[in-house]
Amino acid sequence: MSLALYRIDDRLIHGQVVVGWGQPLHITFIVLVDDEVRSSDWEQDLYRMGVPPDMEVIFASVEEAARQMASWQTDPRVGILLVGDVNTAVSLVEHAPQVRTFNVGGVHHRAGR
Repeated sequence: MSLALYRIDDRLIHGQVVVGWGQPLHITFIVLVDDEVRSSDWEQDLYRMGVPPDMEVIFASVEEAARQMASWQTDPRVGILLVGDVNTAVSLVEHAPQVRTFNVGGVHHRAGR
């Protein structure tokens, strides 16, 4: 089944994603696309705490995600791809045009939005 959902959510990994989407879709991996989180070990550790131990979390920059997209889309497991904001989603689509739609989740107001 591969990537069952592409979602924009500024909370990234949290209960609604893991339980609300993950359980009904039977996901076994999450791809979190965020350039800053990709380069921060402690943030990655925090996000890993929000998922069951048997669920893989893959952290990728936009460029890494574009290069890996084909393998995730053909993975026999079911996964979700998350980005934290619209700009990251647009950048990912520019780098990986096979990504066409996103589920828009929590995009809360803050300066610059």
